[in-house]
Amino acid sequence: MRNIANTLSQLKSQYAISEQTNCCYGDGANTLLMIHDAALGVALHAKPKVQEQAKFVINFADLTALCVLLNAKDLFNA
Repeated sequence: MRNIANTLSQLKSQYAISEQTNCCYGDGANTLLMIHDAALGVALHAKPKVQEQAKFVINFADLTALCVLLNAKDLFNA
């Protein structure tokens, strides 16, 4: 289960992605560590265990809902 989180860590390092600018989503237990490690970790149509542990949960939309989350600060501070 650590593989996905390790890959995220390697990609952040390889492409100089800051800790504050990475976003990951997942739906199963194998994605929990990655979701926890991400600045914006999202449970997308996920199993209950993942939804309980994620900061954000999307159940009633597709990935376009993620775009709203990514722009939420701008939308609500306008």
